[in-house]
Amino acid sequence: MKSSLLKLALIAPLAALLAAPSHAQVGQKAISLEIGGNYAADGDVRDATQDVGIHVGVGYSLPMKPTASGRASWTTLGLMYNKNSGNGNELSVWGLTAEQRYSLASPRSYSTTTPYVGLGLGVYRVHGEADGEDIILETATAGSGAGEVPEDTNVDETKTRIGGRFIVGVDFNRAYYIEAAYNLTGKVLDTRSDSITLSAGARF
Repeated sequence: MKSSLLKLALIAPLAALLAAPSHAQVGQKAISLEIGGNYAADGDVRDATQDVGIHVGVGYSLPMKPTASGRASWTTLGLMYNKNSGNGNELSVWGLTAEQRYSLASPRSYSTTTPYVGLGLGVYRVHGEADGEDIILETATAGSGAGEVPEDTNVDETKTRIGGRFIVGVDFNRAYYIEAAYNLTGKVLDTRSDSITLSAGARF
């Protein structure tokens, strides 16, 4: 009898642990990787480089939690990289972000095609390079009294900015997603580095 009770005492916690829902069962998997395009919001940047650059992001998501209305919500800590380059010019952004997303489903029913929205706050390292023929450089030197800039002159500038993200996306079976975001990342060379990203991602 004592032996049976001892076995039960040992087995019960293990059975409860195995039966408990995991992170992946009640929400999306923790690690995400996405890649897509980066569309510069400033027309000067598009004219000086190219209309569409690259966007890459990686994130770690905490377990889902229900909001007061019962819908799913989760926090993601992310690292992102955006770059537009061309004609000898470049605008790039590294970002460390904290993002909060809200779905239209409860954590347990969040398993099919589900749209979501989100907001993010981040610290961004913004870097710009421009040559003497570039529109960005003309903007950066306007009003400085420097006159015409020689064609062989190159300028570059790196700044750290506080910014944010506005996010909309669709999740597919908690494994894949597509996402669009407007990124507010500040100015460099007196030119806005803000952009719109469209990406496809997977969760692991």
